[in-house]
Amino acid sequence: MFLPRNAPPPGDPQLSLQVLQIQNYFYGPISRQALHGLADDSILPLLEQFEKNYQPFPLSSASPKITQEDLDFFGHIMKIDPRQRPTAKEISGHPWFNGV
Repeated sequence: MFLPRNAPPPGDPQLSLQVLQIQNYFYGPISRQALHGLADDSILPLLEQFEKNYQPFPLSSASPKITQEDLDFFGHIMKIDPRQRPTAKEISGHPWFNGV
């Protein structure tokens, strides 16, 4: 989802930058706390730049067909910090899947 088209090869510092830009677009500015232990201080200037240039993109504006239940589900699974993301089992137990 976050791998850019024509992405640089793994290990290229530009890849991390592009992925952060895409995540910033979808999630908004990424807090330093969320990145604690996941990234080094070299990205802090980038985060500050992202914060300055951030334009909110409400997911609800993506399509009139997105319901409040959809938004709740997306908010439940879309976490910047991978340590806070639910497991597949937890996701499958979310009410969004009721009746599927």
